[in-house]
This record gives sequence, structure tokens and C-alpha cells, in this order.
Amino acid sequence: MKAVAVSNTIYPDSYATSSGHRDKRLEELSYCMSQIDEQVAHIGRIIRSSEPVPAALFKDSPFLTANEKKKILHDWNKFIKNGYAWSCFTDRIYKHLSLHCGYIAHFNRIGFYQTYWREDVPALAKERNMAVRPVPEVFYNWVPFLAQYTVRRDYDDVNIAMMYSLRSSLIALRKELENEVIRLFHTEINCRSDLAHERKDHIGRLIDDLRSQIEVLEKEREQMNPEGYAGKRVSHYRELFPFMDEESFSIKGLASNLF
Repeated sequence: MKAVAVSNTIYPDSYATSSGHRDKRLEELSYCMSQIDEQVAHIGRIIRSSEPVPAALFKDSPFLTANEKKKILHDWNKFIKNGYAWSCFTDRIYKHLSLHCGYIAHFNRIGFYQTYWREDVPALAKERNMAVRPVPEVFYNWVPFLAQYTVRRDYDDVNIAMMYSLRSSLIALRKELENEVIRLFHTEINCRSDLAHERKDHIGRLIDDLRSQIEVLEKEREQMNPEGYAGKRVSHYRELFPFMDEESFSIKGLASNLF
């Protein structure tokens, strides 16, 4: 499953098993999910108790036909689906937002887009073969956008439908990110469990080696005694110095001090 591009951070394919990359990803996911929760709550305040009107039931308005409203909603849904990519921000969306959703005037379509969205994350996602989603990092100026968004009476059917589409996509995205967090948690626990087993086995082997060394040393210690050790050395000295008096190499009175 492709990871969702939530920022400009580039993660290796093994990011789930790399503690540094995994922790960085978890921090980004935490921030992203908290932002989504705020967005969903804000959208809830916009639509309140209003129910969405199916596109098939849209009505003509003074400056928009029902069919034009359907096209606006279609473009808006595509814009969201493609992670707010600039290429999907059509002139139809721009004009509707500018004229019928309560926004102040902007010089042009690109000026409006750049006021609220960024293109770099969707572009990076496509380049890195990551999943493109409507993440807050792209919709970086969502607070003033949602604060200005107005459900006007003549356009309430399409305007409410647009907010429902946005909320639905955000809720789905949050669930997707939540599932990734769970996968990362299980991966980390399993990795740490494997490492713990490996370490436990390693320690076990060290203990066995030490026990073997202890057995050897204990046997050596048991075989060591002052008389035996000194006797060997006496023989060695007497063999090297046969011309000396044997009593010169006597251990009487000395053996008790050797150990």
C-alpha cells in the first residue's frame, strides 16, 4: 500500500522499520490527523444541520443553471481527489468560489489558488509514487478559507454539497492515516520483539560460554595446590642447576605462602 504524501519529506521504502524515519513519520501523522479533526469540525459548523442535496436535484439559480452547478461539483470533487493539485483547480471552481462563496476579490485564478493551497506536495507525491490525498500541508491556509466560505441561499445546494464532499474525503483520509499508524505500531512492536529475542539468544550463548569457562577454571583451581605447583618448580630448578646443593631449592616453610 502506498504511503500518503503528507509533507515534502521523502521516506525510504523501509521507513516503517527504521526508527528515525518511523518516528518522523509518526510526528507528521499526528499533526496531520489533528489538523483534519479541526477541519472536519469547522466544516460541521458551516453545514450545521443541513442535508446535502443530490446533484440530480440541483435547481437553477439567477446566475447558475443546475447543470453548471453539477459541473462545478464534479470539478471540485476531482480537485479534492487529486490532493488539491493546481492542474485540477479549474476556472469553473475559481469563478464559483470568487462569485458565490463569499470570498474577497483576487487578481486571478493562480493568485486565488496560491492564497490557500500549495502544489509542491502533490507534485512530489506523483514523482515518488506516493498516494495523493487532500492533506492539510497542501491546504495550508484552510482556516481563513473555511472562515470565509458562505452558504448563500441561491447556491446553497451546490455549496453545501461541496462542503460535504470535502468533509467526506477528510474523514476517509483520517481513517487511512489512522490505519497507517496502527500498521507502524504493529511493525515497531514486532521489530522490537524480534530484536529482544535475538538479544536474549545472544545473552544465552554468552552465559553458556562463560559457564564453560568457569567449569574449566574451577577444574584448574581444584588441581592447583602449593605442594604440587612448588614441586614441579623444584624439579625444574634442580634440573637446571644440578651442580647446586638440592637443599637450596627446598620448599619447607615456603609452600604455605605460595597461595
